[in-house]
Order: sequence, then structure tokens, then C-alpha cells
Amino acid sequence: MLRCFFLLFTLIGFAQEQQFKYTNALIGSESAYLLDHAHNPINWQPWSESALKQAQEESKLVVISIGYASCHWCHVMAKESFEDEEVAAVMNADFVSIKVDREERPDIDQVYMTALQLIKGEGGWPLNVIALPDGRPLYAGTYHTKTQWLQVLGKLSELYKNQPEKAIAFADNITTGVQQATLIEAEAEPAVFTKSQMQDAVAKWKSLWDSEYGGNSGDQKFMLSASLLFLMNYAVLSKDDEALQHVELTLDALATGGIYDHVGGGFFRYSTDEKWQIPHFEKMLYDNAQLVSVYARAYRLFRKEAYKNIAIQTLQFIENELKNESGGFKSSIRADTEEGEGAYYIYTKNQLERALGSFEEAKENFELYPFNTEYYVLGFKSPPNPGLLQNQLTKLNQFRATRPKPLTDDKVITSWNALLITAFTEAYKAFQDEQYLTEAEQLFTFLASTDAQKLKHIPAAQQSGVYLEDFAYLTRAALDVYSISGKMTYAEKAQVFFDKAQDLFFDSSTGLFRYSGSNNLISSIYKTDDDVMPSPNAVMALNGFELGKISGLETYRDNAETMLQILQSKTLQYPANYTTALHLQLSYAYPYYECVVVGSDAEKRTKELWNNYLPNVLVAYSVTGKAGPLFENRYDPYETYIYVCQETFCKLPTTEVEEALKQLKN
Repeated sequence: MLRCFFLLFTLIGFAQEQQFKYTNALIGSESAYLLDHAHNPINWQPWSESALKQAQEESKLVVISIGYASCHWCHVMAKESFEDEEVAAVMNADFVSIKVDREERPDIDQVYMTALQLIKGEGGWPLNVIALPDGRPLYAGTYHTKTQWLQVLGKLSELYKNQPEKAIAFADNITTGVQQATLIEAEAEPAVFTKSQMQDAVAKWKSLWDSEYGGNSGDQKFMLSASLLFLMNYAVLSKDDEALQHVELTLDALATGGIYDHVGGGFFRYSTDEKWQIPHFEKMLYDNAQLVSVYARAYRLFRKEAYKNIAIQTLQFIENELKNESGGFKSSIRADTEEGEGAYYIYTKNQLERALGSFEEAKENFELYPFNTEYYVLGFKSPPNPGLLQNQLTKLNQFRATRPKPLTDDKVITSWNALLITAFTEAYKAFQDEQYLTEAEQLFTFLASTDAQKLKHIPAAQQSGVYLEDFAYLTRAALDVYSISGKMTYAEKAQVFFDKAQDLFFDSSTGLFRYSGSNNLISSIYKTDDDVMPSPNAVMALNGFELGKISGLETYRDNAETMLQILQSKTLQYPANYTTALHLQLSYAYPYYECVVVGSDAEKRTKELWNNYLPNVLVAYSVTGKAGPLFENRYDPYETYIYVCQETFCKLPTTEVEEALKQLKN
């Protein structure tokens, strides 16, 4: 009997070994993206000093291929090139090949993305770099066909073998460019922040706006949440109706177009067309978290039920599809299944007939955007009211449930989850559902359960660094939870995280924060501009500004103002790329108020204040008055007062919300 069991286990083990023809060094990785490539015929290695040392010892160029699990074109290039034995033979003979998950190592991605942007003028993934043995980039590109990739490999290998001095000189130039690209020299004279500067910057930006479909003009469009958040504040403060209309146009287009999953909830990553109709179908936590914040704030400003519905549905999608057992939220859902890109989300005419009863009913209730000659992406004809279409949406969801679901990347990323905490706080202010307060506090506890010294980019990973964005967004989240809970412990936590970030990343020679504390890459990166996530440097400046108000410590505000002065030349020259910094600049160019609510009824009156859109106002409340310097000598056990203050000057305290609102407006 024992002999039979031994034979059985031997056969099982042999079968498992035979399941894959190739296995490389990625097999021990924690990253889903790296594991996708663990059975390529290419001798991939994860990023390490030993891989670069091998390249130097063997005098080989290095292929650094960077992507992420839900990236559609990463999977296309993997199938066409990285699973191909002809390509593998070339790469294994002449290169040391390194695979990088950009979500796991955003510092490496930032460095080589900067190189790509210098070489090509644009970025994207997969990011494929060919570098000297020490990591200095010689070439950078995105997706290549097999033929193109083999040509690139051949030409650069030949160049390095036959003309190494030429290759080294070119790589030196690129490396110098990367090192200089993110540095900003401070102006000799102290900067001033005026309304006219803001108006001129936005006027320059307006030339880029798509006045028909919203967003910025272009054949492909990304949802830039930081831009929308800034524009809402700016439009109200400056009374710029054109800016307000542009925000509303953009939000309506996103809410009705194919960029939003009307059946299952949640936004896709970006639109492949100018009308927001045909998406790339990956869903990212960072996009959806930020867009909840945008739509929740927009609901307070525009009072459109459609915006409330979008925010709530998106949170339901995040809760249903991305939450894990430990309390964190997963990073993304892939675009592809075995049936192809977007196959889970699109419908043929016959499928719509089967799901809804008739194709005419589908055409009557939905916009049908042709994905190809056979399939449609669904949109709405106007900002949606899901209540009216709930029956049809339920049927479509039931039909979808029969299909294979796209895979989810299970990694929990600190910075992206911190953006979700902020989303919960914005939803709580807008909709005042206690569930969102609970979710915000629970998720913050999950992320901040260890001290700041032990914070990691990926909490569950055995080996994980930590980056400026983790501290910046988590500090922001702590301040946001403080604002909705009235608990000083969150403001104190924000202070701890800010101070630790200062220790780890602040560079006194530049006045800015480095993206990573590591010095083993070819360049430090100072991430000052926004992209699909806000600039961590600008967020740190915002954090410092608010911490100065809450703690009473001028050093935080001085730090924020100095950073803003350093960034000002860029913010005014390239306003579309520096909207988070511009957001803070509003606090200097326009009146900024602290609205302090203190007393036994403070929470109720604060919620009444939240029913109004209040840019440039820090609202803080305490039912006990024991919540820091803002509340000193202001607590009355018999009455709840609202103090409206500007710097050190306060107007007469009032017990009425309406009176406080008048004081804020006058």
C-alpha cells in the first residue's frame, strides 16, 4: 500500500513538473505580474543587485521590462514576444533580462519612465528598457511587435559589441537628462501668489480643453481626478462659469460613456477615443477611489442625483470586487480573459436580445458603442438614474455572470488604499451615511496598525520598500479622517507620518521630497507633477499647510510655502500638470478660513456645514474642546459655537450655521 502511495505522489510530482516546459527565477516572486512570466522561455530575473552584477561580469546589456498585472498591452507583448522561443534565444544569449512589477517597485518605474519620456516624448506600458550593465538606459520604448523587438535587440547588441564607447556616451546623455528632468531650481526672489496668476494659468490651460466631450483634448483620454478637484474649487472661488461648465460637461460624459461600467459599477482605466465611449477595460483601485472623491464633492456642488449614484455605485463595486479578507483592498482587475480584451463586459446583438428580450429595448435604454463589428460597449443616453433601469441592468448582470471573470491582482498597496480612505471621508461628508465613517476608520487602522517606522508599500509582502506616495497619501487620509471624526488622534497620526516622511525623503538641498529613500538607482526622482495620481510632493505641501493650521506649529506651514514657491514656476507654466500644487496656491491667492465648531452639538452642525460646497475652508469640530490648539478657550459646556477665523483674526462666534455661512461668504 505504501509503495502505491509513493508511486502515486511521484507521478503527481512528475506531472506537475511537466506542466510547464520552462521555469525561471520569477517563480519565487510574490507579484502576480512576475508570476505571469515565470514560465516564459526567457531567463527573467527580478530586480536585484545580483542581476546587474551578472550583467557587468558577463559584459551584457540589460533588458528591463516593466509592467503590471492588469495591463492589456503587457499581456499582448508577452504572448507575441516573451513566450516566443526565437525571442528567448536572442535575449538569453546576449542580455540579462529583468522583469519589474511597476506597482511593486514604482521607484524603478519612475526612473525609467522619465527616460522614456525624454527619448520618445510620451510614456506608457509595457515599458521596455535596454540598459548598460550598470542600469544606465540606452533605449526605452513601449509595446513592440515581435519583429520590432527582435530588430531593437539586434541593433543595440551589435552597437554595444562593436561601438561600446558610442553606446556609453548615449546612455550617459540619457542618464544626465533623467537626473535633471525632475529638479526645479528655486526662483531668486520670493514668490507671490495672486488671483491674476491663477486666472492666467487657467486661461492657458483652457486652450487644451475639449469643449465638446470634456476633459483635455486628445485621441486617448485619462480621468485626471486632481484636475477636476482643483477646477471645482477654482471655479467657485473665482466665479469662473466656463471652468464650472467644463467640469460638469466632463463629469456628465464620464457618467454616461462606456468608460464607466454601468452594469457592474466602477470606472475603466482610460478611453481609447475622445468621446469616452470605448475603454481599455482594466479597473484600477486608484482611479475608482479618486473618482468617488470627485463625484462626492461634485454632488455637494451641483446637487445632481446622478453624481451621488455614481459615487455610491463605485464604492459598492470596490467593496464587492476588491476588498480582501484582511480588510485591505486589492489593486486592480484585468482587462482580459481567455476570450479576449473586454470580453467580460461587452455584448453582441444576439446576447442583448437574449438578456433583455429584444434588441429594440437595448437601443431604447442604452447607447450602444461599437467595440468591433460584432460587440458593443454600453453607455447611457443621459446622466443615469439606475432606479429606472434597474430591471435591465439586473438582467445584463445575470447574463454577464455566466462568463469567466477577469483575474484580480490581489496585492494591497498602501498609497492606493489611502486614496480610498479619502474617498470614504468625501462620501461621508456628501451623503452622511455612518457606514462610510466606519469604513474610513477601519481601513486607516488596517494601514496604520504598525508604527510609521514599519510602514510598507505593500503591507503583506515579505520584502517591500516604502515610498513618498505612501506617506503623503496616508498623511492626507489621516487629516481627512480627523475632519469627519473630530478625533485628535488622527491629526496626531498625520503629524507622525509627516515627520517620518521628512526624515526618510526630504532633501534640504532641493527643498523637495525624493520619491524613494533608496540611492541604488541611476537617479533620484522628485515627483512634482500630477498624472493619474496626485504629485506626492504637492500632497505633502498640502498636508504641511493643514497640519500648521491644526497643530499651531508654523514650521509645517513654512515648509509648505517654501515648497510652493519652488514649484510656482512650473505651476504657472504647465498648469494642467500641476493642479495639486495649484490647489494649494488657491489657499494663498484667495481668502482661506478655519471654521471651528465646538460643543455638545458640534457634529450635527458640522454636518449642516457639509451640505454646502466650501472651498478654502478648513472645517474642524470637537464635542469636548479637547482636540488641539484650534479649540483652546473655545469650549462652552452649555452651548455649541461656530468660530470663523482667518489667520489669527476671528469673527464673532455664532450658534447658527446660516450665520457662519454668511461670515464665510463675506
